Amino acid sequence: MAAQIGSTACDTVSGVFPISKNIVKTWHRPGLNGIGALDLAKGDTVYTVTASKRDTYANVETWLHTLQAYQGTVQQFTTDWAQLYGQFLIRKVSVGTVTAELPHGAKGVVELQVEKTV
Repeated sequence: MAAQIGSTACDTVSGVFPISKNIVKTWHRPGLNGIGALDLAKGDTVYTVTASKRDTYANVETWLHTLQAYQGTVQQFTTDWAQLYGQFLIRKVSVGTVTAELPHGAKGVVELQVEKTV
């Protein structure tokens, strides 16, 4: 199984895919000892995932634009180790880089900021 983001094939997909943790907000009240706490829901901070693809320049550009169109959507991720991670909100997709690779190809690299959905 190849690495994938949504239905888009990648050569590599790597990063941290965390489990959902509780979001807890705390507060203090003047004149009272201790703190109060409120468990809001599952979820946590944003994580960075890196994807890359080697192909012809035109195919790498198309791949990059396809991933950029995923911003704001919920997608499944499959790493290059064939581990499936489901339902991450893609909050931001970087501009990405495309570099030439000899003899006649290109390599694209993009970073995605993702957050686990419940």
